[in-house]
Amino acid sequence: MRLFEALVAEVERERNGVVERLLLGWHGAAVVLDDGRAGFARVPLPGTGPRESHRGHTAALLGGSAHDLVRLLVSPYPQEFSLAGAAAEALLPPPPGPGPEALRLLVRDGRASVVGYDPDLVLLFRSWRWDLSIFDDVRRAPDVYPSWTEGHLLQGAPWVFLSSEALRDRRVLSLAPHFRKSEGTVLVGPGLPWTPRHYRELGISHLLSPRLVGTSDEAASFLGAGGGFWECPALEWQLTAIPLTETVATDGKGVTDRWTGSLFG
Repeated sequence: MRLFEALVAEVERERNGVVERLLLGWHGAAVVLDDGRAGFARVPLPGTGPRESHRGHTAALLGGSAHDLVRLLVSPYPQEFSLAGAAAEALLPPPPGPGPEALRLLVRDGRASVVGYDPDLVLLFRSWRWDLSIFDDVRRAPDVYPSWTEGHLLQGAPWVFLSSEALRDRRVLSLAPHFRKSEGTVLVGPGLPWTPRHYRELGISHLLSPRLVGTSDEAASFLGAGGGFWECPALEWQLTAIPLTETVATDGKGVTDRWTGSLFG
């Protein structure tokens, strides 16, 4: 749980905002603030988690500020966790990066493991003729393995792609030792605030997430109509590398590298 508490604490340092619009669609959630900031997050795929809502949860969501929503990152309930991730991304979005095609330069041999089934991502990788090992308990295919085999089959995996669902169900914590031994681990959003220290300590090397290129209303309306993130014309996917250290200014005479010790191990 320390990971999520640390994420919340860091995001809460950002300026709070009044929530103007909340949305939970078939595939994604959106939080739009009255100052124009907006964030997005996934909702669990059918079969991966309960979709029921709770009256108390809904009332609290509707009456909360951006910081109030962010505090729900510690919640395992999809309704709360999705909107919390969207609010966190609105307050602290990842910096821009190249498009998904940059992955083809990183994963040179085309071998990758995917933890948590993402239909659009898997379709993209298959179009590149990558050799995949997918870990998922809902879908069945020759290259899809049950999640209980992750601990064994991820050993020695060169590249790992991790769905944001692995954050909600906490699998990211138990699998972190494998990420640190891989060539690279990509956490796939959206709903990922820019807190690089915490990702790096888990062994995550990159974030893959959409950024807004249209208006927040266009994106929210598309998601509200049942659309997904990969086909939304108001969003553009980007790959952001996690720095090994955080460089901070000192007294004007130079810089110093921060990030010593570990929060989680």
